[in-house]
Amino acid sequence: MNIQEALESAITLFQQKKIESPELSAELLAAHVTGLSRAQILGDPSRPMSKEEDRDFNALVARRAKCEPIAYLTGQIEFYSRTFKIIKGVFIPRPETEILVEKALEDATRFQCPKILDVGTGTGCILIAMAHSLEDGEFHGTDISNTAIQCAQLNVRDHDLINYATLHEGNMFQALRGSLINNFDVIVSNPPYIKSADIASLPPDVRNFEPVACLDGGREGLNFYRTFLDNVAPLLSPEGAICLEIDPSLKDPLFDLIKRKRVFSQPEVTKDLAGHDRVLRFGFNR
Repeated sequence: MNIQEALESAITLFQQKKIESPELSAELLAAHVTGLSRAQILGDPSRPMSKEEDRDFNALVARRAKCEPIAYLTGQIEFYSRTFKIIKGVFIPRPETEILVEKALEDATRFQCPKILDVGTGTGCILIAMAHSLEDGEFHGTDISNTAIQCAQLNVRDHDLINYATLHEGNMFQALRGSLINNFDVIVSNPPYIKSADIASLPPDVRNFEPVACLDGGREGLNFYRTFLDNVAPLLSPEGAICLEIDPSLKDPLFDLIKRKRVFSQPEVTKDLAGHDRVLRFGFNR
């Protein structure tokens, strides 16, 4: 079987199963098993597939037909123009989170050697993207999941940041010890914020495969934010900034929570490319 025949067979199956972006899914899987780029796949569709490639491709196609995400099938994801390893059990980064990185970088560049904390680091993609974009800095990431910490460690190593980025396993700020517990210039997080009742209505590739703990924000979607706001102030440097990704529906209740703390400034809101409120940025009252 050649590449074109393999693609056509996979696309037909994906269309029957109502898989999102059937052509793209087939092309990415073919590229993965052959070691070629998508451009090479499309540029030479008559190239024969070896028995091993054919076997591996069909196995991945069968899994994709059950809605398993492409990122878990290929073991990698693109984020902020870089490639990251990902494993099952770790949240898959979304393109809209790149807005969070951009806002956090705006604040980080105010400091000569910023100290950055990424809470719930997952793959480490936010922390690593920031580290690559800054000339200098100290970078820390926490995650309650040992699987996520292992994945982030792989990415820190692959991106040559072992001497710059430190990962801490534990729940939110409890993972930090000693002198690490304060004076972060930028604290950033993309937390779980889906309302519990809405989990069942998520697309099957999300609700059936991604870790629920990375999605479920509790009854109102605010569980993480409440704990975060109760504990974050002692960790932030006097001129520091907090950048949080949000669900657009949570903007008003989060404004209220932040206002009640009194110590924080009125948040600035940044929209994503779809025009949805996506990032809150705030610091201490001046």
